[in-house]
Amino acid sequence: MSEPSPAGVATAGLCPLRACDSLALGAFRRDQLEELAERTAPFHLAGAIFFTVGQLIDWTFGPGVNLPLAVRIHSTVACAVTVAAMAIGRYAIHRAKAVGRTAEIAGVVSVTVEATMAYYLMFYSLSMGGSVGHLTAAASLVMVIFVETVVLPMTWRQSLVTGAIVWAFYPIGAAIHRWAVGPASSPPHGEAELVYGTVVALAVVSLGFGTIGSQVLYGLRRRTFEAAEAARYRIERRLGGGGMGDVFLARHGTLKTECAIKVCRVPPGADARAVTARFEREALGVARLEHPNVVRVFDFGQMQDGSLYFAMEHLRGMDLAGFLTTHGVVPEDRLLHWMDQTLRALENAHAQGIVHRDLKPGNLFLADLGGEPDFVKVLDFGLAKVLWQEEGKQLTQAGDTAGTPWYMSPEQAQGQATLDHRTDLYALGGVIFHLASGRPPFDGTTPLGVLVQHVSEPPPKLRSLAPGASVELEDVVARLLSKRPDDRFADARSTREALRRSPSWGRWTRERAHAWWAEQEPPRPERSGDAAAALPAPG
Repeated sequence: MSEPSPAGVATAGLCPLRACDSLALGAFRRDQLEELAERTAPFHLAGAIFFTVGQLIDWTFGPGVNLPLAVRIHSTVACAVTVAAMAIGRYAIHRAKAVGRTAEIAGVVSVTVEATMAYYLMFYSLSMGGSVGHLTAAASLVMVIFVETVVLPMTWRQSLVTGAIVWAFYPIGAAIHRWAVGPASSPPHGEAELVYGTVVALAVVSLGFGTIGSQVLYGLRRRTFEAAEAARYRIERRLGGGGMGDVFLARHGTLKTECAIKVCRVPPGADARAVTARFEREALGVARLEHPNVVRVFDFGQMQDGSLYFAMEHLRGMDLAGFLTTHGVVPEDRLLHWMDQTLRALENAHAQGIVHRDLKPGNLFLADLGGEPDFVKVLDFGLAKVLWQEEGKQLTQAGDTAGTPWYMSPEQAQGQATLDHRTDLYALGGVIFHLASGRPPFDGTTPLGVLVQHVSEPPPKLRSLAPGASVELEDVVARLLSKRPDDRFADARSTREALRRSPSWGRWTRERAHAWWAEQEPPRPERSGDAAAALPAPG
């Protein structure tokens, strides 16, 4: 059955995708907004320093020395609030990168900083007294509007609202200043109409030019980003999905090559930060693994709605779970050929401190890749543990169990945080057992029951369920399924060497593999054992 088209379909945590839509699902992607928003951070830092130094100089040597005490106190408080807003804004934008909320936080911080800065500049300018003070205050607000237009990526509506907030401080500040100083702060009677008329004109002109300027710059930035997007990806259809993500078939906008796009989806009730961090860890972890037997990830980013995605190679073939369902148990010579490749991939991952933690038949993909038949790809590093992470940054702590129960090591089933590469070797032992016998080493009616068996019961002998298996293979599987990590093989390399001692090693030839693949029907993308399975199984 064909997969439904994604047109108009919205999944939890993901905005609707339409066929051939770019991943830029709006004016800007979130990562582009964040790039623009971060430009305000240096402005906040420089502003905090400038206003602090300026206030100190003015109160020591400038005209502020002769101002009434109430005005000096009020102006000092306004300056302190402005400096604090700028300093906090600089810190908030820097920290916001950790949670992927830079755009929203920068917007709130920037409007707050603009408001406090506008009020301080205006109130201080009024301290000059008379017409000069009011015109200088208005000029200060015009400067704030100009900075907003140039620095912040705003639409005309956002710019108009922000500008109105800035100008609202003029009558508020003027009233407070008149209360503190008295009539001397107002323009002379003969000049009042001209001064206030000029202020109103400046407000209208600055709001108009600011609004138009923001829209023009916003459009230019958008077209620039859209031009860059033309070389990226276009969604063609949905391939599948699961608890943690949705997978789409996509095509590069310029090269027209196919790829798979996996988009992070936060399940209802789940910890959004933990899910997105795990998703990002999967993308970055796999990208570090430059090995032919690991699915290749070549791009990673964020959509406008905040959803993370990564692009990876699009494979055609079937996963080993699909092979078991369609073809039954695997002959030992072919099984050894597959496991040798799998162990090579694990050896590379373990050497870089990455433990997969979710090895199972569904995460081992079999493809006829570039004329090389029976090519195995290891998929789905979504639960991978990076051993070189700082302890405080581990996303899975003691007592947290993640993985597939039927292949989970005892230490993983118990929720131990100190897992190492030997937990993958245990899982691989379970995979070999399943492929050779047709069932996993432990089976039960509930996942919890299976976990209890992993922890407390000895595994059955392989040859009791697969009489045709060699003694050498049975011994390797028994050692891999040892309860204590120290009783297993030391690493993936030693496991490979042990498997090669089987009398069936080397009997599965390239010619036999070519012949087998030639007998199969061409894989169809809609089938359960094809390209959709090539993608890291979400969840």
